Amino acid sequence: MINKIKENWVYLLITALIFTALGAGGSFLFQDSQARKASDAGQVEQAIIDVLGAYDDGDYGRAKGRLCGFALENYTKFNKQEAEQQGLDAQRKQGRQKLVNVEVVADGDKAFVLADTYREGDPKSTAQAALFKMERSGGTWRMCSYADM
Repeated sequence: MINKIKENWVYLLITALIFTALGAGGSFLFQDSQARKASDAGQVEQAIIDVLGAYDDGDYGRAKGRLCGFALENYTKFNKQEAEQQGLDAQRKQGRQKLVNVEVVADGDKAFVLADTYREGDPKSTAQAALFKMERSGGTWRMCSYADM
């Protein structure tokens, strides 16, 4: 009888350890997935900031290298000198472009971002909602389209 109780106790203990290990593993995987999504969101937001900064700096090559799809097609319609001058003029008159209230939805290599944008030096400027479509290519997030709402 005592051996039976000891045997059941051992099985119960082993079962409890297995369930604890499975729970911890599942929790770890879930947390890892959440951390990856948060990391993607931060990278996507930074990619947008980099593109806006390249526009503001009048750096045609840097901006072009961070674009794809429709955004790249539209940007390259300008000649390099026009694009650079346009960015520099806007920055001089109204300040740098800023993002606030950023919401990122990323899934794999695609992301959509809803954010308010404004120019920091324009006292009449109000934040305007904008939608960005982003794609990751070669490990780098690129802006493929942008629309004011």
